[in-house]
Amino acid sequence: MHQLGDYVTYKDSGICKIVEDNSEYYILEPVYSKNMTMYVPKQSQVLVDQMMDVLSKEEIDNLIASSKSINHEWIDDSKKRYEEFNKMLRSGNKADLLWLIKVLSRHKKELEENKKNFYATDKRVLSSAEKIITEEFAFVLGIEPGNVMEYIENILNYK
Repeated sequence: MHQLGDYVTYKDSGICKIVEDNSEYYILEPVYSKNMTMYVPKQSQVLVDQMMDVLSKEEIDNLIASSKSINHEWIDDSKKRYEEFNKMLRSGNKADLLWLIKVLSRHKKELEENKKNFYATDKRVLSSAEKIITEEFAFVLGIEPGNVMEYIENILNYK
């Protein structure tokens, strides 16, 4: 059960603080987007279940270390790839998000080296995955959001 003042991740909104906890709603404010407020109805277990506890530093370190062994299959068909990758985004599974960042970053680099364009759909997925990971990791690790991807890349040698 979440309480007033708790920090949670909510869908693709990143880290949010519970600023009000009344009988009907959890009221959330994103940490990195101050101009937004979200109302999560307590009667909707589906939405409440999407409010997830923020990872600890130890969980982040373990997640990064274990992400090397994640091996989903690349999908050549861009439409099917977008559908599957969006499912991964919506799941909120941080290990899958790290995998998305890894494979899409590599794919983008390969395309650039061959003077080809990176699909806009792949770019949106990559951007969303980076936002989710960046905000939570920065918050927990106490570093600037702009330094998170470099931190991960240095640990895993994704470059």
